Amino acid sequence: MASSPMAPTLPAKMVLISAPDLGFSFHLALFAGAEPAALASAVAARTGLKQDPGAFFFTAELPRAAAAATAPGRPEACSPTVVPLSSALPDGLQLVLNLPSASPELSPSSSSAAEAAFPAAATPMATSTAPAVALTQPQP
Repeated sequence: MASSPMAPTLPAKMVLISAPDLGFSFHLALFAGAEPAALASAVAARTGLKQDPGAFFFTAELPRAAAAATAPGRPEACSPTVVPLSSALPDGLQLVLNLPSASPELSPSSSSAAEAAFPAAATPMATSTAPAVALTQPQP
């Protein structure tokens, strides 16, 4: 019997990503030094979501000790916690992929919400064809 060459293995940590809004879960390999943008690109490719900033975000239930360390005196406010994609995440972590449109209270996307938060931005800037500085000829 011929022995088959062993495929090289790359050291990677694995995180489980649950996407309840999409109806499935999948694993993501985290290789040392992987850039967050590359990880987000892998998630976007797997889910069919756009890779735009804010198109999706991740949360995790952190242990009470970790939550208390991030916000002393307010551990209840830290669960679930928004978690950025990083190759530094621990092996076996379970993340939940969230879509901002499924959580309008977390990410207001309507123009009326933006107008309420930034009323000056809702008012169009006045434009003028007059020069900002009047140029004059020197007087003899």
